[in-house]
Amino acid sequence: MNDGEIVLWVIGGLLALVVYFLPAMIAFWREHHYKWVIFAINLVFGLTGVGYLVAFIWAVWPQQTAILDFIANDPTTNSPEAGQKIYGQMGTNVRAFNEARDGRSLVLPPQMATAPQTQAELFCFNCGKPMRSGAHFCASCGVAVSG
Repeated sequence: MNDGEIVLWVIGGLLALVVYFLPAMIAFWREHHYKWVIFAINLVFGLTGVGYLVAFIWAVWPQQTAILDFIANDPTTNSPEAGQKIYGQMGTNVRAFNEARDGRSLVLPPQMATAPQTQAELFCFNCGKPMRSGAHFCASCGVAVSG
């Protein structure tokens, strides 16, 4: 074996290691909540193919969610921060949708109770915050609003 072949084998081996540990590297790069678990699955079960696929999917999954939470049909139970973020957003959106659908008045939290409320008040479909009529962008989250 000459020096050129040895260099090719070393480069090939390093490339194979990078591909093999790609799920773990993605998890660490994204600072995934379960990065060490993903690394362990990748290390121990990666060669099975199924373990590699599980580790890869979990690495690109939402950062604070366990993959088993999806199977249990509750992707927010893993961490209080994730639950507050997702359920808080969902509650705001549901209240805004119900008010827009039914024409009922929304019970506002104390910090919003001082804001004047008009009959034609609109709500952002993304964050659920009140918007003024004719706005092209939500002032809270910046999403474009069709109008």
